[in-house]
Amino acid sequence: MEAWSKPQLMELLAESVKRAGNAELITKELIETLAEHSIGNPRVMMNLAAECLSAGMRKESVRLNDSLFFELFPAPSSPNANRKKPSAR
Repeated sequence: MEAWSKPQLMELLAESVKRAGNAELITKELIETLAEHSIGNPRVMMNLAAECLSAGMRKESVRLNDSLFFELFPAPSSPNANRKKPSAR
């Protein structure tokens, strides 16, 4: 199975949300973010979207945006972020 392109993934998610009955539930920015983080895999994207929907329901959000995604899936810190710099002698 070949990886889907970002536009294909975005179209799939937008159409799925529309068919579910609320095309305005997810912002375009969140759709783009989900497509970018899905590694070209529609199933991964839909699972990420489901996690966002679940969190949005818990928060009683009217609209889901990309800040929710980054709250749920924060970027990993740099492996060197906690390293001590060598002292100059």
